[in-house]
Amino acid sequence: MSNRREFKGTDIFLNEDLTQINQKDLMAIRRTKSDQEVVWSWDGKVHHKSASGDIRVIQFAEYRNHIDMNM
Repeated sequence: MSNRREFKGTDIFLNEDLTQINQKDLMAIRRTKSDQEVVWSWDGKVHHKSASGDIRVIQFAEYRNHIDMNM
């Protein structure tokens, strides 16, 4: 993971092994965001970069806003 930037611009992607809830949240958030926004995971946390460039960690309490918590 520390050398992930070497693959930038290629067809190779590195993904973290996330918990089921984090993986579902990550995919749900990605589907709701525009092309100018970015969502990724790092160190088991889901991050969001808004169109204005603000970066924040999506807190677990916010997950219910993106996915159905009744799994």
